[in-house]
Amino acid sequence: MDGEVFGTNWSLVYVDQRETVPAKLVRDHLSGVFESVNASMNHYDPLSSISRFNDLPANVSQKVDSHFAHVLSAAFYVGSLSFGAYDVTV
Repeated sequence: MDGEVFGTNWSLVYVDQRETVPAKLVRDHLSGVFESVNASMNHYDPLSSISRFNDLPANVSQKVDSHFAHVLSAAFYVGSLSFGAYDVTV
C-alpha cells in the first residue's frame, strides 16, 4: 500500500505470518497516526502545536502532545550532546 503525506510519498509492504491483517485496518491506523503527527508538527499550519509553540512569548508554557514532546526532548538531547552547537531554538 502507499499514499501521500507531508508533501511526499510513503510505501508499506508487510507480512503477517500468523494471520492476515486487513489492509483497510492498517491504512486507517496509518492515516490516524499521520493526521496526529501533522496536527502536532506541521509548521505550515498555524493551528498546529508547533506553530502555537513557536508563537508563544518567552517563558510561557504550553501543554503538548506526545509526538511533540518526544521530538522536542530528542532535540534538547542532541543539543546537550553537541555542547550547544545544535540549538533547537534557532
